[in-house]
Amino acid sequence: MEDNYYFVKNIEDAKLYDLMPPISTKLLSYLFENIINKDDILVDVGCGTGRLSKELLKKENIVYGVELDENMISVCNENLKLNRNFHLIKGSDINTGLSDNSVNCVLVSQSLHRFNTPLFRKECNRVLKDNGNICVMWNRVHFGKPVFKELLNALKSVYPNYKSRYGIIDEVSGCIDEMNDNLLDARNLIGRNMKSKFFKNDYVIDHSQFRSLVLSLGLFPIDDNSNNKYLLENEIDKETFIKKIDKIFFKYAVNDKITLPFESDLHYMN
Repeated sequence: MEDNYYFVKNIEDAKLYDLMPPISTKLLSYLFENIINKDDILVDVGCGTGRLSKELLKKENIVYGVELDENMISVCNENLKLNRNFHLIKGSDINTGLSDNSVNCVLVSQSLHRFNTPLFRKECNRVLKDNGNICVMWNRVHFGKPVFKELLNALKSVYPNYKSRYGIIDEVSGCIDEMNDNLLDARNLIGRNMKSKFFKNDYVIDHSQFRSLVLSLGLFPIDDNSNNKYLLENEIDKETFIKKIDKIFFKYAVNDKITLPFESDLHYMN
């Protein structure tokens, strides 16, 4: 990640980031039961709007959030400004601004694919205390599952220039190259002793939340996603797209809510 890197171009786009599903609560429980100790000092690199940091702070650990994007920083400050255990640093994967041997665990959620993995590994080695750990996690969207497959097809039908930033999506298996690339990056970062755990992460939302989430395009691996306007307004037939996604919602909804079957991956030092 370059020092002048920007993931979003305004505060409204940063707020849209919060529409994405959180990391699995079961994954977070596993972290604190098996990896993170009560007095550990943690750093959330690429903390964005502070979604993971907020969860980490619930156990009263000291948490450093490292973020480069000014828009994300503004939203993160607003979200976590009242927590005395949280310290936000403007920094990047290759320059966290932390002191040598200062943290017990480096955590990365949803952003490893944007990092310079070899240089980030050097930075982790520098800031970690002896016997420190690195934890990488992300939410997986499986486009072989019916609801996600239908949403992808709805997008393609109204967006003729659609192109995945990770190449072709196999609509039978639902696999995208992102998953393989992320696993390779995680293994290169953590090393051969990497251990992996996988958790169900059903995300239950109402119609309004579903519509906002899908219209934000956060579900889809869109080419050059960081620079797109909300819903690519000049390229997508928004009215038709809304009709299509509303139809999908009511097809799968139960008691006016839909369950989106995400999965959360966790990779860490064994």
